[in-house]
Amino acid sequence: MSAEGAPGLALLGLRKHFGSQLVLDEVDLTVAPGAFAALLGASGSGKTTLLRLIAGFERPDAGSVVIGGQVVEAPGRRVAPEGRRVGYVPQEAALFPHLSVEANVAFGLARRRRNEAVRLLELVGMAPYAHRLPHQLSGGQQQRVALARALAIKPALVLLDEPFSSLDPNLRAAVRDEVGRILREAGSTVLLVTHDQDEALSLADVVAVLRRGVVAQCAAPRALYGAPADVELACFLGEANVLEGVATAGLVATVLGVAACSSGTEIAEGEALEVLVRPEQLRLVATSDPTAPPGSLAAVVERLDYHGHDAVIRLRLERESRTPLVARTLGDPGVAAGERVRVWLDGAVRAWPRQVANATRRAVNVQD
Repeated sequence: MSAEGAPGLALLGLRKHFGSQLVLDEVDLTVAPGAFAALLGASGSGKTTLLRLIAGFERPDAGSVVIGGQVVEAPGRRVAPEGRRVGYVPQEAALFPHLSVEANVAFGLARRRRNEAVRLLELVGMAPYAHRLPHQLSGGQQQRVALARALAIKPALVLLDEPFSSLDPNLRAAVRDEVGRILREAGSTVLLVTHDQDEALSLADVVAVLRRGVVAQCAAPRALYGAPADVELACFLGEANVLEGVATAGLVATVLGVAACSSGTEIAEGEALEVLVRPEQLRLVATSDPTAPPGSLAAVVERLDYHGHDAVIRLRLERESRTPLVARTLGDPGVAAGERVRVWLDGAVRAWPRQVANATRRAVNVQD
């Protein structure tokens, strides 16, 4: 394969067993050069195994890996990990404890390139700490040094293996944003492996969801969240209200009223549906508020979790108490647990024929 016009990363039909257990099943994934991609999956989905196959730490049973136009893994061909031009940043920074920050970054570089370490430390904002030892740095600083070390080899691909999971929650977002900025400025092709939906959706240009060893869906973050391929994906990618519905005159009728449908699935008139309503699509006000629109429904707030920047409200409709709902509002919603409110749906919904959605759920129960 020629490097000109080649993808930054291409995985073609990767399969991997451990004993009798099939961990990865015909995984295909393409990442454009310079793109920031995320591989998102729950524990046990196979994402760490996939990363190890890309890096060359494990061998697949079938399939191929192409990095920057170079075939590094295929039947009859294998390039050793050190020849793949892959920069790897693990969960823990894994710096050499006896070497200074600068020496950690310069480790493995030819002598004539040692001053490259200084430039990279400037890039990641760690030049003032060049002569410190790793134990003298914070967790976030260590991760930035690990990133500089990964970039030192001028990699065709940077792999990030849940690099923020061990950081303090208050530090995680800041380090995450800074790492994203550095990698984009460097023009690197990046694959982030994570189980954190917020992390994947906020950082990546494209997100691939790995589910039971298969890429269930790969799309830009907004498309993935707004148009998930099935009910299981919808619930994995954030809180979701999944309601029963019926197709009627090109719309969808649910307990919340009639709404437009954004589903790409062809739906027949009168068909039974499973309908996705995201919490942020629900609007609510106190019953005394005159701004409630006609058609809004009476409900009771069962629980309110206030987070400052937003609030999550769990409620039940008065006329349909068996249907719990969750809503999300910006800031203070102005209501409290036990209060009666008016609630309504705002925007189009995603829907699937109910027999398809139920088949997905049955498969989940069998696999899990």
